[in-house]
Amino acid sequence: MPATHAQRSIFSMPFSRLLFSTLRRREAWHLSRGGPTIWVPSPSGTILTSVVRVPDHLGARLREAVLPAGDAHGGHYVYPVGDLHVTLTNLDAYRDVPVERIEEALTDCLSRVGPVELSLRGLAISRATVFAQVHASPAWRLFRLRAAVRRTLTPSAGAIPGRPADMVGFCNVLRFRHRDIAPAKAIVAGHRDIEIGRFLLDDVEIVRTDKVLSAANTAILAKCARRSP
Repeated sequence: MPATHAQRSIFSMPFSRLLFSTLRRREAWHLSRGGPTIWVPSPSGTILTSVVRVPDHLGARLREAVLPAGDAHGGHYVYPVGDLHVTLTNLDAYRDVPVERIEEALTDCLSRVGPVELSLRGLAISRATVFAQVHASPAWRLFRLRAAVRRTLTPSAGAIPGRPADMVGFCNVLRFRHRDIAPAKAIVAGHRDIEIGRFLLDDVEIVRTDKVLSAANTAILAKCARRSP
């Protein structure tokens, strides 16, 4: 069903900016009181999820922006270019569902909802990471896509309400390894409006992976592509 004029207005780019602004204030509040969340690599504790990989040429620009706070300088973990991604939806609740059914559901939803363009614009900081803000155009399609996947995989649950965060995405690029995050804060302050680039959400991978989508601990279970009408 096509979006109404009201839906298109609500899911507009200005609303995405407002949402990110709210999220940044929330994370700043938590950081000021509890400090950063430190990541400790672990070979166990994999998750089942669906991801959209960032094209290499955009990932290289994103990685370059945060390198001064990275392993060789500030000591924090910087994602390799090939591991940069945007999570479409977590699939842990569907671990008992055959992968073939999840793949069919994702492919069908991608094709029905229509094309979505993702734009990496501006760095921000959370309790655990530095991330690129991911704006979707049109945002209502990303919102609808995530809801459609959950409804398809949980038909007995009826209407599953969407969340405001379903309108946007996040691309973690640096994960904190110790409590000194001053270099990371400085990088974010200088790159709040950086334009990394845009790409289409056409291909989604179903993976079993760790916290950082590392090559060593990631198994690609299926690849889903949006079918042309």
